[in-house]
Amino acid sequence: MKTTALIILLGITASSGFPQDGPASTAAPVARPQVPEGTAAPAGQPSSISQIDMQSKDLDAQNKTVAQLMELLTLQKNRLDVGRKRLSTLTQLAEAEKQMREKQKAFLEQQRALMEQQAALLAQRLLIY
Repeated sequence: MKTTALIILLGITASSGFPQDGPASTAAPVARPQVPEGTAAPAGQPSSISQIDMQSKDLDAQNKTVAQLMELLTLQKNRLDVGRKRLSTLTQLAEAEKQMREKQKAFLEQQRALMEQQAALLAQRLLIY
């Protein structure tokens, strides 16, 4: 009921020919195209309140869809950020493991060289006895 009264009031104000943002006494009348009932409105303008309501509902649905898409985009961005952090961590772990293997290899080579020296010393001692 209140909505209908508001729409009628807005229709009267809009059809008066005066802008709504200034005093009526200083504003010049604005020519507005009048659409006789039963004819189509000029291009780009709705011809009835029901069309305005439908367009409003369509815009509301579009806004809701955009909001949902933005939320999904934010979730995807967060997942991507988590994935990047995991990749960075895995890369660091792989590098640390590689360095550890290189050190282990060097240590084992040292151990082998020491064992060869011990074997040579033992062989010399056996020859002496």
